[in-house]
Amino acid sequence: FRQQKLFEAELARQGKVIEAQVQLLESLAQLLWDFQLLAIAVTYYKTLPDEKRYQLAFDEYDKQSWVFFRKIRTEISKARRLTSEKTYQGLLKYYEEWLMKNDSALMSLVKRRASHEDWLDHHNLLFNGAEETDKIMTQLAKEFRLVGHGREAELKR
Repeated sequence: FRQQKLFEAELARQGKVIEAQVQLLESLAQLLWDFQLLAIAVTYYKTLPDEKRYQLAFDEYDKQSWVFFRKIRTEISKARRLTSEKTYQGLLKYYEEWLMKNDSALMSLVKRRASHEDWLDHHNLLFNGAEETDKIMTQLAKEFRLVGHGREAELKR
């Protein structure tokens, strides 16, 4: 009887861990894509050029970016107990070397009144950088074994 109770408790614990992993994956994906699109809106309107919409997009980015950084970093902290050290370090690297660097670059463009070419280069970097977000989210999903069977075979190639 005691063995059965221990087994049931372990199953319940594993169920909670899986629920937390699913929640982390969903929450982080939403935050990362919302943040990325917020930044892309700034560069998009600047390169059109549509100065009024650029200013609105920049004001929104300036207002929301630190909220996103806090929320994303909080999710990464949660990942420390739900992922391997390698995946946790990968998330930290993504945060510091992709998100934070691109934020600094964006703010630098604004401060130095960068050329249209510089804005266009940064816009393309952000737009094409969606691959970075996909990579880190795929790594997380694979570690959690939350990748569909057909998709898992495709990702191994």
